[in-house]
Amino acid sequence: MGFSHDGRLLATGSGDLGVVSGTYGSWRQGAVTVWDATDPAHPVRTGTGTLPLASPGDTGQIYAVAFSPDGRLLASGCENAAVTLWDVTDPTHLTPAAHLAGHRKAVRGLAFSPDGRLLAGCGVDTTVRLWETS
Repeated sequence: MGFSHDGRLLATGSGDLGVVSGTYGSWRQGAVTVWDATDPAHPVRTGTGTLPLASPGDTGQIYAVAFSPDGRLLASGCENAAVTLWDVTDPTHLTPAAHLAGHRKAVRGLAFSPDGRLLAGCGVDTTVRLWETS
């Protein structure tokens, strides 16, 4: 999970969408949920609620989320090595902005550079990847 820099939004990653079965077994279907945290005692899901991963082929739990410093992007990293950038300009209607490739196994951590121009991802494949976001 991660807070936006202004503390207004909280994003969580999970495997909330149930179990999916395929050729190689079963796994949890990943989801991203964005919460309005302006009242910390009563966080409320934004209008989008829980979103499945951006592409039908993306599967697995979401292990990492991070907001860009300007609050316009949310990155999510997943069990199947997928990294998705979401446009959170309107948190009630998140839309996928980009899909980033490079990891070969689960993405376990994400962080934006202080200026927001780079996104770092670390994975179970023992690598760190950097992507330009602007």
